[in-house]
Amino acid sequence: MKMSVRLLGLAVILGVWPPAFGATANLSLTSGGPYVLDGVYVGPYTGTINGNTVQIICDDFADDTYVNESWEAVLSHYDTLSSVKWDPGASNQLQLYNEAAWLALQLEGAAAQPGATGSSVGNIQFALWQVFDSAAFTWLANHGTPNNPATAGSAAWWLAQAQNQPFGANEFSFVNVYTPDGRNITCGGAPCSTVPPQEFLYITPEPTTLVLVGTGLAGFLLRRRRQARVGGGPGR
Repeated sequence: MKMSVRLLGLAVILGVWPPAFGATANLSLTSGGPYVLDGVYVGPYTGTINGNTVQIICDDFADDTYVNESWEAVLSHYDTLSSVKWDPGASNQLQLYNEAAWLALQLEGAAAQPGATGSSVGNIQFALWQVFDSAAFTWLANHGTPNNPATAGSAAWWLAQAQNQPFGANEFSFVNVYTPDGRNITCGGAPCSTVPPQEFLYITPEPTTLVLVGTGLAGFLLRRRRQARVGGGPGR
């Protein structure tokens, strides 16, 4: 039995020394985590990179990733985004990836709060997906989740916060992007229902303190899908 899960195609992997730009790595997804919004797992997800267990965040609403799926991916740092999935060569590419990274940090902080829910975490995840794919907010609109930009904590509100951040140069040098390169994609050793898997963000090292905008809560970032699908729209 499957459950859909969105993994922010931005893979955020924690606690592993980052390899050089352009290096390839073997990724696998081992859990979609506890948070679900509108039938979609919203991360952070647990996986491995070259055998190291990590927390990853997805920036890709267009594709699917499955629990026990493994694949090869190429690494990009924020100073060189030529190998990433979204908008290669576009003048606003760095701005969009900055927004995604900022939202990934907010998502980690929200998930670490006592009483975190699928809604409190999921609205940030859907905002992150919307950065690169307008289908994310369309999904919410079709499945009943309120999404008013004027309502603090809604997905549209989170996206507006990201778009209005005054990003500095090299602000997210600690974020790595892992983009599938099409090689060695298997699901438990068998072919997957869909390919490719998603792009993910890996955050390392850990920034000191994260303020959760709009909630008034502050939290320290933690270092830290049945065959479950963690991407694409539910039922896809």
